[in-house]
This record gives sequence, C-alpha cells and structure tokens, in this order.
Amino acid sequence: MKNFMAGLRLAFNFGFWNPLQSEWTFAAQCIQPEEKERISQFMFQKDAKAAMAGRLLIRKSLSSLLQVPYSSLVLSRTDKGKPYLSSVGNALSNTSPHFNIAHHGNFTVLATHPNVDIGVDVMKVEQPMGRTIKKFFHDMRRQFTELEWRVIQSAGSEFNQLLMFYRHWCLKESMVKCLGAGIGFGLDRLEFHVSSPLLTSGNTVTDTVLLLDGKINKEWTFEETLLEGDHCIAIAYQYLTPQNHLTAQETKTNHNEKESQQSLIEASTVKPFRILSFQELIANAMPQTPADLEYWQNFDSKLERPKKQQESVT
Repeated sequence: MKNFMAGLRLAFNFGFWNPLQSEWTFAAQCIQPEEKERISQFMFQKDAKAAMAGRLLIRKSLSSLLQVPYSSLVLSRTDKGKPYLSSVGNALSNTSPHFNIAHHGNFTVLATHPNVDIGVDVMKVEQPMGRTIKKFFHDMRRQFTELEWRVIQSAGSEFNQLLMFYRHWCLKESMVKCLGAGIGFGLDRLEFHVSSPLLTSGNTVTDTVLLLDGKINKEWTFEETLLEGDHCIAIAYQYLTPQNHLTAQETKTNHNEKESQQSLIEASTVKPFRILSFQELIANAMPQTPADLEYWQNFDSKLERPKKQQESVT
C-alpha cells in the first residue's frame, strides 16, 4: 500500500459520453450508496455524468496507486465537501496519495500528489451566456488585480482574452481548493504573473509566479495546461514550510526536508493529462450494490442540460 510515488493526471470527457443503460447501471453499482444517492438528485444529466466520472476517477486512481481492491476503498467528505480516503477495508487510512477533482465544460479531471495537498481546477473557454465579454469582465472585475486585468485584456482576440481570463481563474481556484479555504477566501489576495504567454494542448508550464497579499511567494508550484484546445487546467501544491518561529535545528531539518520533498515533486509531477475512455475508466471496477433499473430510469428521464443551454449547443 505504499507504491504511489507517481502523481496521476487523468481526465474523462463526460460531455461526449452518452451512457448506455448497462454503462450507467454498472457505474452506479461501483460507487458508495450515499454517493449514488447524491448523484441521483442532480436535475440534469450533464451534472450527474460529471459527478459520476469524478467518483470513478477517484476510485480508479486510489485502487491503482495503493494496489488494493477497488471495493476496499471507503471515501468520506470533509465538512467543506472535499472527498478523502477514510479507510481501506477494515483499517483506517493513514497513508494515501493526495488527490483532487474538478469538472467544467466537457471534462472531469483528477490530479494526485504523493506527498502534499493538491488542488486542481478546469474551465472551458466559452462565450458567457447572455453577456458580452465586456459586460462579463466588468461583472468579474473584483476577482482580479489591475495587473491581471491588463494581461487578460491585452491577450488579443476575444477567444484569447477569455483563455487568459479562465487561465487566471483556474490558477486562483486551484490554490483555494488546495487550501480547502472555500468561498470565504478573497481571490483578490492572489496575483499571478504568467511567464508563458500561451497555453497549448499537451504541454505543461510551471513558470507562473504567485504574489500573495502583494508579496512574491515561492512556496507554491502551479502546473498549467490546455486540454483539447479549449479547457484550461491549473494544478496547485505547496511544498515549503513557513520559516516563522523555527529554531536553528528545526530550520536545518526543515531545509533538508524541503530539498527531499522538492526533488520528489519534480520527479513525480509535471506530466500531461491522459484522457480515458469509459472502458479505461471502469477497468478493475467492482460492483458494491445490485443493479438498479430505477436508477437508470431516473437518469434517462432527465434533460441533458437546461433548455437554454440545449438551444445554444444545437
């Protein structure tokens, strides 16, 4: 249960997944009953599919990294709703890779790290519904600093401006998710200086610099990439311990730990996302509950998305 040194970067395109009855029924059998019930409460198929993909990605990755049976994993949620591994079989989990998931647009994504907390966010670059880009940016003006807005609005075409907007948004959200801080954390406390001007599919950049409360902060690493040309992804993790109130011996010990941990991070991350097929997503999955025809009927009776969104897609 300790062979999880490599970080995973996985994605599933739920937007183009039109599940057969057998697929949806089997997927529901492979997650915990309380999560199955939670997913059944979504009003639209797209949200149910995104959530189902997230649960399956978590179970697949933990089963693979920990080399334990799929059905032995017991997942719980923090008081803020963040999933975590609470036990494996009958034993409490005291060792586990850190993981985080996100979904937007067509993709659910998962990132893991062997040793430190991690946050991930994904946003599809798309025209805001019912608003011009100018109005959209105006409504979001308080979430970014003046410098960030200059960078966003000087990116060129409307698509590139939206791409730069969502890039900054993902950076901020990935850090907030890593901290588990929730909506109370002021995004305007964060300012990102992007060095690589454009994200491209299949390439990962790690040279973005964070300013926290106006000061450069080197404790954080950010991975950024573009998925399928129009989904921004950012991953955040913090690998340095603050030096405040450390004795000389603690500082020396901490320095050695930092070097070891940083080497581990460099060796185990910064890799492209792998997009899974449904068959790859459920490989090694094990049913935990009987097949439930009503669960399929509940899902099949719903619209894919709100009617206005349906019309904009067609």
